[in-house]
Amino acid sequence: MRVYELDSRSFDSKTLQRIQSDTGIILPAGARGLNFYYKPPIDPAYIAKIEIPLKSKEDVIKTLSVITNDDNLHTMGSLGTKVSWWVPKGAKTLMDRQRQRFIGPGNYLHVMLTEEDATVILYIEWCVD
Repeated sequence: MRVYELDSRSFDSKTLQRIQSDTGIILPAGARGLNFYYKPPIDPAYIAKIEIPLKSKEDVIKTLSVITNDDNLHTMGSLGTKVSWWVPKGAKTLMDRQRQRFIGPGNYLHVMLTEEDATVILYIEWCVD
């Protein structure tokens, strides 16, 4: 397996399903993958940018609110520094949660829901430590 990146044309429903399976976050109908970056060392990691239908914004906020922030968070560098599409400056943050050792196969989860030019965007960072 190698490092790879997907854009809105190559980000498919199988990748969305994998994200839901890895994170336990159920994405609403109509969610659309925009970008995905995968880094497969011994401990796999990825980041994703997903457009959320405006009508699903409140439901997604409710879904993400069950993720409790981990106060003793120790992360190595974010994969977001490797791509130009990760959370832009000036994006309005609606929700931001980070958790280590959550239930599921991963050891780290960071989700950020933003509003950018009237579009709701969910950023997800997930990895096995």
